[in-house]
Amino acid sequence: GGAALLILPRPGGAIPAWLSDLLAGNTPAAFVLLVLIVLLWKLYLATPLGLSLYAAGENPVGAYRSGVPVDGARIAAYAISGLLSTGAGLFVAAQTGSGDPVIGAAFTLNSIAAAVLGGIGFLGGQGTMRGALAGSLLLSLMISVMFFLGFTPVAQYVAQGLIIIGAVAIPQFRKAQQ
Repeated sequence: GGAALLILPRPGGAIPAWLSDLLAGNTPAAFVLLVLIVLLWKLYLATPLGLSLYAAGENPVGAYRSGVPVDGARIAAYAISGLLSTGAGLFVAAQTGSGDPVIGAAFTLNSIAAAVLGGIGFLGGQGTMRGALAGSLLLSLMISVMFFLGFTPVAQYVAQGLIIIGAVAIPQFRKAQQ
């Protein structure tokens, strides 16, 4: 990202037509995403790697004592994240028709807010696919409603930030009361 900004400070280049047609052609993106989510979730639940990822996120010490390769699970989590980010970057580049190293910056807060709204824990080991999808849908609905009510983009970011803070603070507050 940083080197690309030094070399090319604004979007440029061209995406080959075959790649654009393949990734952003006639196939609905939501359908492709849904199929990908279901396949990855099935693999996550049915493979030792998936169970290791879940265990290492929930309780790394307990997972290590149970024989789970916690360091390997963490490396795998970062590798999977990188692969999915690459796929998302290719998809966005195919849709826009050019390369822009900062085009995905706006998606970061949305991704975190959707995950937190869906009950995904910041440290891992918590959450479900249904929760993540519900959080995404709820966030999309919230953004659409704020847009139609005339909220500025800055106000939308503030609202998302408050949602993240609330979603993190409420469980901590409940733990402190018990």
